[in-house]
Amino acid sequence: MFEPEDKIQQYVLGQLDGVALEAFEKSLKDNPELQNEVRSQMLIYGAAGRVRDEELRDRMNLLERQIDSKPVISFTLVLRWAAVLLLISIPLYYFIVESGTSNKDLYTAYFEPYPNVLGPS
Repeated sequence: MFEPEDKIQQYVLGQLDGVALEAFEKSLKDNPELQNEVRSQMLIYGAAGRVRDEELRDRMNLLERQIDSKPVISFTLVLRWAAVLLLISIPLYYFIVESGTSNKDLYTAYFEPYPNVLGPS
């Protein structure tokens, strides 16, 4: 009597419980062919787990190398850019905001009343 593959897989993965576990262990004691199959499945799942662990470790090492290789923004670089922006923004501020001409000054300088040529009074 050979157990189905899904029962063997559930046993190897530890998913059997209660009556099903007891029945499987009883048939495991009585059947040497089943013992060999369970042993080989355990080896396969163990090897697959190790391969998965190695792949995960390699991927994590790759990510760590990528993080380490990224350039770090230094304080002096930020300070230099702040100084450049300050040197550009101060003249622009005085040119735009503090130019000395307000709306009233512009109005008085350029307003000229329209002469009433259509219907003189």
